Amino acid sequence: CAESMFFFGKAMYTSVPPSENLISERVHLPLTLMLEEVNHGRLLRLLVELPRKHMKSTFATEIRPIHKLILRVVAGQDPADRFALISWSKEMAESFWGGMKRFFEKNEMFQFHFPELIPDFSKADIWNQSRGQVPAQTQLKESTFSCIAIGTGKAFSDITEDDFINEFNYRSATAMATAIEGHRLSKNLLDRPDRNPIVTVGNDWGML
Repeated sequence: CAESMFFFGKAMYTSVPPSENLISERVHLPLTLMLEEVNHGRLLRLLVELPRKHMKSTFATEIRPIHKLILRVVAGQDPADRFALISWSKEMAESFWGGMKRFFEKNEMFQFHFPELIPDFSKADIWNQSRGQVPAQTQLKESTFSCIAIGTGKAFSDITEDDFINEFNYRSATAMATAIEGHRLSKNLLDRPDRNPIVTVGNDWGML
């Protein structure tokens, strides 16, 4: 799993019947190779743009941060990353986190192979619908995962922007301006903008 984000996503993260599994080497292997470049610190800014229903959020927003934590554990490093999941609204960000949260809680294979990343799910102050904290030796200023809306937040080490523009607001000039300004200011939410990554996920609503 640590050696291949594609394998991790296909074999462990996604739990859909084979007939409904849309993961393909043609589309998602190149995507995961680029996302791995981000996780290894060789690429700091990445735009992921694919049509709807192509699992871009599944890989870029949900799988990538978890795979980065796996790399930490396998390398014997402290999983002290602080991921910001930013969307048009906090509720939208929470929808992405919901899939990740269920994976931590329900996937027994993941729990068996990476017990170092499994928190005490009963502690609502560190594990709830808007944030999650995995065990780490470093005292963190933020949770491992934090769900925030555009224009909010504190100091993070890794940012994913997803659904800034969506089916509800893509015709709004005000929403577009807010999204552009939010993206411009995201770097200010990073501890080290010169070292910390930002991954932006979306599709071209202007084509509709």
